[in-house]
Formats: sequence, structure tokens, C-alpha cells
Amino acid sequence: MTGDNKFIHTYTGQAIDLRGPEQDQIRLNDIAHGLARCNRWCGQTRDAYTVAQHSVYVSRLLAFEGHTVLTQFQGLMHDASEAYLGDMSRPLKDLCPQYKEIEEMWEGVIEMRFGIEGPLHPSVKAMDIQAYRVEARDLYDHTMVVEPPAKNYPKIHYCWTPASAEMAFRTRFFELWEAIQS
Repeated sequence: MTGDNKFIHTYTGQAIDLRGPEQDQIRLNDIAHGLARCNRWCGQTRDAYTVAQHSVYVSRLLAFEGHTVLTQFQGLMHDASEAYLGDMSRPLKDLCPQYKEIEEMWEGVIEMRFGIEGPLHPSVKAMDIQAYRVEARDLYDHTMVVEPPAKNYPKIHYCWTPASAEMAFRTRFFELWEAIQS
């Protein structure tokens, strides 16, 4: 299995077939670790900005807007598949239609693993777009040709280290998970 290019090997030692992940192979530690080492914006921001920090930020924006804990949890987990697949820029995703199918399959397995039922709340995508606009505003030294955020959302003052991003993701996960379970 080690030399098979259809498998990925995770931080916790899982060997997962990209074509058919199983729910019991999905681990929070792999997600938090992977997202904390995966850069958004193809690494082109002033400092390395991780998908983990982005996910926590989306989750907090949803809280800021008064959304339910479940919707905040969906916001935290909306890019979890990228821990296994990597982050791909939107223009490249549009050029690779098969990637979208693989991504949707992984999203479905992750959603089932963590009990995220039904489609994501529409506000998750809306906050993801607002986070993108805030990131463009705050993480570049030059002006981006991106529409500004709809509101004066909290500024991203600095980028977290991978270790800090991993810990923040886990902390937010358990905070929301406990609230959902109670």
C-alpha cells in the first residue's frame, strides 16, 4: 500500500484511499494538523495564512452574525476536506471538474463522520465569501481587485503559526462540539 499513489498517509498514520474514504478513518487530529499546514491563497499572502485560521475565522464570523452553534460548526468544518486533498485555488478548481467530484465525496464522508446533517447552511458560503474579502483586505501589502467586505468585519491582524492554528482549530471544534451535544 505504501507505494500506491491512490492512497494518502495522514498525520495519525491512516492510509486512506482517495477514491473511497471511510468515516472511521477520518480523525480530528488529521484535519486540524493538515489544515494548519495548508496555506490559503496559494501561499501568496504577506505571511503564511492557513486554512485552519480561515476556518476558525469563518466560524467566528458566523457567531458574530448570531448564527446557531450548528451553523458555526459547519463554518469551522467547511474546508475540512482540504486537510486530505490540499487547498486548490478557485481558478484551478474550475479547470479541473473531476476535483470537484472528489472534493464533494470527501465532504460527504466528513459530514457523516461528524454528524453534520443536510446541506450546509447558506450563510456558511456567504461568510466564506466575506472572509475571502477580509483576507484580501488584510493579508496583502497591495490593493487587491476584490470587492470589499459587506461590513466592517474584525481585522485579521496577524497570521498564526501552524502550531497555534492547529490548537485554535481543535479548541474551537471542542467548544462547538460540546455546545451541540448538550
